[in-house]
Amino acid sequence: MSYSEGDFTVDDTDINNIAQAWPNLAVLDLGPSGTTFDIGPPPVIVTSPGVDSLCRLTSKCKQLRSLQLPHLRLPKSVLDKLDDYPQSNHGLNSLQIYRVDVADWSQGGRLLDRFFPRLDIGRPMFQGTPGWDFLEYATFKAQCSRRVAARERDNLNRAG
Repeated sequence: MSYSEGDFTVDDTDINNIAQAWPNLAVLDLGPSGTTFDIGPPPVIVTSPGVDSLCRLTSKCKQLRSLQLPHLRLPKSVLDKLDDYPQSNHGLNSLQIYRVDVADWSQGGRLLDRFFPRLDIGRPMFQGTPGWDFLEYATFKAQCSRRVAARERDNLNRAG
């Protein structure tokens, strides 16, 4: 599914409806201009998806591999509850978000890793957001920390 023409609104309700209607969705492209962020001024965004959308997509769209959104909100109130969200095993590997409003880069990266642990960090993710490289790096650090902890658990299980 793809939409990338003009200004539009998309919120948690819209993402929920999409996830309910197309559980086998592999690609969801709601970003500006398809696959490029070099398009001039950003679209006018009145509402935007939040963490509820990420929850819905991970639980309902197990085949989703590529996601592009115009905007994502990760406020402090959500990031403070980071440990309330279980570690997902979702296979999404391509994430592009034109603009991210995030209260804390490090916690934002940990949250994205919880929902999408297989993200390919080598792909551009948040280029429309000032400081996008901080969030991308924080996601990479969260991936590394999770993998190191998993290896340590495996080693302890083998030794014990």
